[in-house]
Amino acid sequence: MSATPPLWPTYVTAASTVALVVITWRYTMATQRMVAEMRAARSAQLIPKLMPVLQVRSLAGKGQGHLRIVHAGIGPSFGVDVEIALEPPGPRWSWKPIIVAPNEGKAFSPEREVEPGKNRIYSLDELTEKFPTLTLTGKCQNALKEDIPIREEIDIREYWRMRKAAVSWVWSDREPEAVIADALREIRDELRSSRGGPRSPY
Repeated sequence: MSATPPLWPTYVTAASTVALVVITWRYTMATQRMVAEMRAARSAQLIPKLMPVLQVRSLAGKGQGHLRIVHAGIGPSFGVDVEIALEPPGPRWSWKPIIVAPNEGKAFSPEREVEPGKNRIYSLDELTEKFPTLTLTGKCQNALKEDIPIREEIDIREYWRMRKAAVSWVWSDREPEAVIADALREIRDELRSSRGGPRSPY
């Protein structure tokens, strides 16, 4: 009668196989997490950022300027399909360029009818009083061909009010040349003081 072979080699083999499966599974999961993190980091580096902007060209009188879409992100935007609009419901424009590089954009000049068949560009006082909000909605893709939804909104009435208030505070009732001259004298005196020289009485 032949002797029964010992069972411990079978147990060792089974345990080794299970351990190998567990190690392989954990390694696979760690690799997938690493790939996902690398992809997310790469996507964040390339994410486009299209923004609506009120661009001021002149502070004189009631103010002059225009609306603008600007690319404030890092990577280029592909397949752009957006609409910039004044709210409450007012003029709106569609923009569908194939690609927009960082710092590039598009300007829009809203007009109003002053008489039949004759339009005039709004002053910023008129524009922001009638349409306090500027929105940008739509979508685009980043360099990885991932869809990026776009929904931005800015309060152009408040922005224009703050711009005018800031200029009024800086210049006050004095001429701009006088304010600049005083600032330059202060800088000159600070430089002389740092070198041990006398301050100028003028």
